[in-house]
Amino acid sequence: MFASVISRDGGAPWPACGMTSALWLERPINDFAIRQLIATQPGVMFEPLINPQPSYSGDPYPHVVIWRGGRYLEDGHHRVIRAALAGQTLVKARYIRL
Repeated sequence: MFASVISRDGGAPWPACGMTSALWLERPINDFAIRQLIATQPGVMFEPLINPQPSYSGDPYPHVVIWRGGRYLEDGHHRVIRAALAGQTLVKARYIRL
């Protein structure tokens, strides 16, 4: 499903970029192949997959950080997994290139 899965328990692999929920809302949106994304949350809970809730950030789009050739899924893991389970191969996401 994903290109790779890593844990951010020790911090994000990309440098600090100062992004806030409000700043993410200003970022452009693009299509990303789910199979090219690197998940940064090694596990997800089943309940949000079955009963989706509104996003905590208020943003309906996942967030992707492009850094050193990788496309890291920073937020929106449940939304992307839900899209993959529905048979989608692309997902619209906000992104920042560092």
